[in-house]
Amino acid sequence: MGEAMLFDGVARADGTVTLGPITLHREPRAAGKVKVAVRPEAWQVRPAGQGALAATLSKLAYLGNAFEYTFETELGAIFVLSSDVENVHSLGAALSLSLAGHGLSVVSA
Repeated sequence: MGEAMLFDGVARADGTVTLGPITLHREPRAAGKVKVAVRPEAWQVRPAGQGALAATLSKLAYLGNAFEYTFETELGAIFVLSSDVENVHSLGAALSLSLAGHGLSVVSA
């Protein structure tokens, strides 16, 4: 998956996968430990409290057509690529992250 980051997750027989405080709805699979591969553009940056994962902005770079962000979270540092150049965030800002329905894959641990 190229630039994707791998996270530890838990699959449940009902098709849900938990990634820290985030619950993903996937196809039913055998319950147990899994890896969740998440591409940087799959993360959505939201105001604090409006996403499943609390995040603090620790690094940013403006690329002209996108922002590269690094957030500190309970899952560790997360690299995010955001095409939203209208909403500029400040270093140290408390925000939230959620996942889009694309750019992620669940694989066996």
